[in-house]
Amino acid sequence: MYMRAAIYCRISDDQENREVDLDIQESACRVRADAENWKIVGVYTDDDRSAPSTSREIRPGYERLLTAARSHEFDMVLSYSRSRLIRDPQDNESWLALADAGQVGGCFLAGPGTDWATPEGRSAARTRTAWEADAADWNARIISEFRANGGTVSGSFEGVPVLILTTIGAKTGRRHTLPLMYLRDDNRLIIFASKAGADTNPDWYHNLKANPFVTVEVGTEEFPAVAEEVVGLERDELYTEQVKRYSSFGDYEHATSRVIPVVALIRR
Repeated sequence: MYMRAAIYCRISDDQENREVDLDIQESACRVRADAENWKIVGVYTDDDRSAPSTSREIRPGYERLLTAARSHEFDMVLSYSRSRLIRDPQDNESWLALADAGQVGGCFLAGPGTDWATPEGRSAARTRTAWEADAADWNARIISEFRANGGTVSGSFEGVPVLILTTIGAKTGRRHTLPLMYLRDDNRLIIFASKAGADTNPDWYHNLKANPFVTVEVGTEEFPAVAEEVVGLERDELYTEQVKRYSSFGDYEHATSRVIPVVALIRR
């Protein structure tokens, strides 16, 4: 007996992989379905490039997909990446509740996905989403501790070189501040857009590509800097050096199909 699959494709401007258009996403999903002998019973798409990422009304294709899943019209949802389908904890819980009931599975082609087939996989998916939802609060705590203690922090950043980076939002024009590990290279501070091995680049990377003028805090010092992406052999050498010092960066590299960008911060 064949497995019925539905394809979901989405394109947006909210720091997604903009170069992967709807046709490419659908074609990639169809190739995977053919390889698995799944029968495509529906294709659902959304184009929300002009809408805010917090609006749920701008995803009519997604809402139809979810309604069809609840009616058990298919057995598997197939999407190019997890971030195309799931944007927030509410989305995540909707699909995991269906998986708990044995109604639907999930398959994602690019980057780390979600194993909905087992209770352990669904538990891990819930944990991951909770971590993502808490990231902003976690960043705020680290920044507060950094500034209160002259650049010294505890927890997962204890004993490692940490800076505070402030960028200007590519779409909003607002200031965004976050802590990052760095590698010192002579008069440059090198940062890595790893996003813990996720399949999309972090927002701060898109921000500084749109506006490379940033503010950096290191220790008790704050200064303006310009961000320049490092490419080619020099990029590879710097990333290799970071992996030698902190092996988790090697794990991040293996977890994603994208080339993790390396950026140099140069004092102005």
